[in-house]
Amino acid sequence: MSSTFPRALSVKLTKAELVGRAKEIAPGLARRVRETETAREPLKIAIQELADAQIFSILTPKMFGGHELHIDAMIDVVRILSAADPSTAWVTAFYIGHAYRCALLAEKGQRLIFADKPFALGSGQAAPVLKVKKVSDGYVVTGRAAWSSGVMHADWVTFGGLYSNEGAPPEAMTFTMPISDVKVLDTWYVEGMRGTGSNDVMVEEVFVPEYMTLRTAGLMEGKSPGGELHANPMYSLPLLPILLAEVAPVMAGIMRGAADAFLSRTVGRMTTNTGVKVSNKQSTQMRAARGLSAADCVDILLDDYVHQLMSPSIGNKTDIKWRAAMKMRVSTITNQCKLGVNDLMSGVSANDFRSESPLQRFFRDINMVSVHSFMDFDIASESYGRALLGLPNEDPLL
Repeated sequence: MSSTFPRALSVKLTKAELVGRAKEIAPGLARRVRETETAREPLKIAIQELADAQIFSILTPKMFGGHELHIDAMIDVVRILSAADPSTAWVTAFYIGHAYRCALLAEKGQRLIFADKPFALGSGQAAPVLKVKKVSDGYVVTGRAAWSSGVMHADWVTFGGLYSNEGAPPEAMTFTMPISDVKVLDTWYVEGMRGTGSNDVMVEEVFVPEYMTLRTAGLMEGKSPGGELHANPMYSLPLLPILLAEVAPVMAGIMRGAADAFLSRTVGRMTTNTGVKVSNKQSTQMRAARGLSAADCVDILLDDYVHQLMSPSIGNKTDIKWRAAMKMRVSTITNQCKLGVNDLMSGVSANDFRSESPLQRFFRDINMVSVHSFMDFDIASESYGRALLGLPNEDPLL
């Protein structure tokens, strides 16, 4: 299950070059998407193509052979891939982001992870589910976690856990360990995002050295050993907006893919009973217009989100109100994508629910990810509303 992908070339690429490579890879992902869903995980050929294209190295620091580009490069690449295959794009975003998160570890941990290649195929879970014991030079952890996206090709897995020190309030931490220490459970039987391989994972009495751990509270405020090591201010941003930047382009890609598929399906299609061109129906014309317009608007919202995140002069990025606003933006993007895709599906035929139709896949995928805890519209609305009204934060994902 551990990857055997060789170290990629250390040639630094530009965002435009990586976007070009994503466009070359996307048609193959689309052709193999049903095979990916059947496998219930990204295909090895796809992971190999993405590794060879150096896409996983977008956010890896230059000192470890990465491109050290910014979030906009990841966004542009992932939404292209998602319009072809949301599941593989989801895992791709997590792998790009995992390299970023590993760059927040102490230097010794980073050197271990990036020792043989300039990316980190890793899976992780946010919930602090592990039982944690402090021992000399580290911790011993035990527990089970769900939703471990990308674990089927992972080299590393990050868990969350709560550590209590001599009666002090529990402290949330992350623990990163090699896949060899982790048991993967075959639990991924779902109707949406089938190809992500997001199985449950568990560990029992595994030792994790101190340099492979991080304090969650510090991460949420942009404070970490890696942030002090790397001069690039990107590595000192609050973690949640970065995590949201991983998933948001998947939503935008789904909306774009569904709108394009609806338009392609409609051109030349005849109604079964009357033989009339479907494109002559006013309702179809309106749906096509709404779908493409929704995809354009979502892209604009996403680009503005990236601008807000990347600009050092916009917002106090350690302020919880700003973080709540950013989470609200991504949940709004997700909600608009869900509404847009569902509107398109209200105007298709029964044939568009056949397995070979990309429309039914986009429909299943967006309705599943829209209730993910990171993008849940109701949770984000409540959290942002509380921040606006000066009420205490109750959202652990801020």
